[in-house]
Amino acid sequence: MTLSLFEDAADPQINLLPCDGVVNDHGTVFAAEADTILAWLLAEVPWQHDEVQLYGKRIVTARRIAWYGDEAFDYRYSGVNHRARLWAHPADVARPGERPGGESPSIPCLLNR
Repeated sequence: MTLSLFEDAADPQINLLPCDGVVNDHGTVFAAEADTILAWLLAEVPWQHDEVQLYGKRIVTARRIAWYGDEAFDYRYSGVNHRARLWAHPADVARPGERPGGESPSIPCLLNR
């Protein structure tokens, strides 16, 4: 018998990280649109190499990132400032937390490539 680490059916009402934040499993959300969204992300997102500061030296990493949010806020880690870009289609479809009535929570997203 093989045990699964995850429930067979996703339940977005359950917080999987109740002590340190909020993580809700919405299951497979974009199966039909996945290839189209990936192609758009790879071609249109303004990817930038990540930078970190180690022992006083600024290092450019191989990882490329793009930071998005509902507002253009600053995010700082490893001594480097990053500024969130505003959501743009189709990246904004990746917002499964939308609440009934059209109200949506602020959902920042760090894309990594």
